[in-house]
Amino acid sequence: MSLVEQNNELEVNNQTDAPELVEAGQLQQAESDSENEGFELVFNGDTDAPEVNQNAVQAAKRIARKREMQMQETIDKLSKGEISDELKVNAELPAKPDMQNYLSEEALEKYDYDTNRALAQFTSDQNQWLIDVQAAQSSASANQSKKVNDYINQSSQIKGYLTQHYDHAEKYGIDDIDEVEDRIQGKLPQGWYETIVSSFPDKSAAIFKHLDMNPQKLQGLIDNPMFAMRDVTRLADALTFKPKATLSKAPQADEPLSQGNSGSDKAAIMEQMKKAADKGDVKEYRRLKSLL
Repeated sequence: MSLVEQNNELEVNNQTDAPELVEAGQLQQAESDSENEGFELVFNGDTDAPEVNQNAVQAAKRIARKREMQMQETIDKLSKGEISDELKVNAELPAKPDMQNYLSEEALEKYDYDTNRALAQFTSDQNQWLIDVQAAQSSASANQSKKVNDYINQSSQIKGYLTQHYDHAEKYGIDDIDEVEDRIQGKLPQGWYETIVSSFPDKSAAIFKHLDMNPQKLQGLIDNPMFAMRDVTRLADALTFKPKATLSKAPQADEPLSQGNSGSDKAAIMEQMKKAADKGDVKEYRRLKSLL
């Protein structure tokens, strides 16, 4: 089955075995309360969701943020004038006048064998060549500065996305993200990694984890490059992080909702739970869950 067909089979909210992710700020309370607090990583309808280390505090210490650091090093080098070969712009210099083309027997015929006229023309052409060389070098220098500045600006933007990417990897305890990326980048076509991180910085770590654990899906993207971003977008849409509800020690509602058994009451509570989940509000989600 192709990646597109697999994505088309995704169903909303029927994930039953999604791994739990604990926010670093909630870990201590989760341990002391012995409750299943934090977040659920849900690939809607997908049973192969990535398994994630729940200890997000330790995960944050282990993640090396390798590519974020590499990008910063590149930006620092460029800012100091250390330009890599792929960014260098070489001036296209005109051909230098050759005196033999003026003083040879054949060349002198053009000047009626007048050596002075030939030398005068050579001097004039050489002066024009020097002017053209300076113009070419000036143009190359300007293009070089523009290329470097554009690259620095682009790299700074990508670094910002990488910061979000690794922040979310830490938040949800994807502690082996550096190893995952090493494997993924060895397979992805050039530029795909940056595109995915830039397009989905809040979900890219989980997407890479999922693709690493499901190589047939990764291969499906590679085999269908024209539809790759469409399928990655579908994968990102199918991925949600929801607060994991608990049934104990739930705070009391400031404004009690109706706890009747009518469908309308339940529907209202479920709607509010959905809003809380979208906001990542664990406390509110738990409170509403306790009312069902």
